[in-house]
Amino acid sequence: MNALKMVLETTSQRTYRNIDSNQCPGCPSNLATKLVMNVVFEVCAQRGQQPIVFGQGCGIGRNFLQRSGIGTHDSACVALRAAMEIRGVDRPVVVIDGDG
Repeated sequence: MNALKMVLETTSQRTYRNIDSNQCPGCPSNLATKLVMNVVFEVCAQRGQQPIVFGQGCGIGRNFLQRSGIGTHDSACVALRAAMEIRGVDRPVVVIDGDG
């Protein structure tokens, strides 16, 4: 809920894209995540969608998620979708979860 609130409170309501926080620049896990994220953002741009993207992994959004209290497992995804529906937010949610 906190992540959704923070995104929606910005002027542009766009997601903040900081995939690896410049950690472990040669890490294959981070490189793969960057590729996946680029594909997600390109496809959503073509469709005119602005996704809400969150994830947890080795350096991939972990600090943000731990501060906000959002996990990426089933119950958190269901809670995020329910909160969006209650607030009338119609945006795709992309979840990336994994560890290096």
